[in-house]
Amino acid sequence: MLHKLLTAIGLRKENLPDKRPPRPEVTLSEAELEAVYQQLERMHILMVEAGEDNFSTGVRMATDKLRAAIDHPESRSKLFYEATDTFMSMWGGMGSLTDFYIASAPSGELEARQDEYHTLALALSDFFRAHS
Repeated sequence: MLHKLLTAIGLRKENLPDKRPPRPEVTLSEAELEAVYQQLERMHILMVEAGEDNFSTGVRMATDKLRAAIDHPESRSKLFYEATDTFMSMWGGMGSLTDFYIASAPSGELEARQDEYHTLALALSDFFRAHS
């Protein structure tokens, strides 16, 4: 009902102004973006191998958006910020990427995989925060 009322008076989402300040054009090189893409890919692999099927979907979505940003320079900024927003939406608060840990791995690899995951998570978080 509320949706119909708002639509009737012209307050549809597409008619509302974007209140965020405009984001700058992405000036990162293709090599820099490729390095971040590889980190996201590795994070996704670690999560899937550990049996995680919630956040791994979001990480995959961010990875796909970043790949598209690399492959389509004409839309690089838009796609990069979509990847950034997707990744950062899973960060912070209870039940977020910060809470995930690898609980199973082949014999003798658990600690190394946990360390690798946390190193990737922090590096990616720092990167996307710096460029959001």
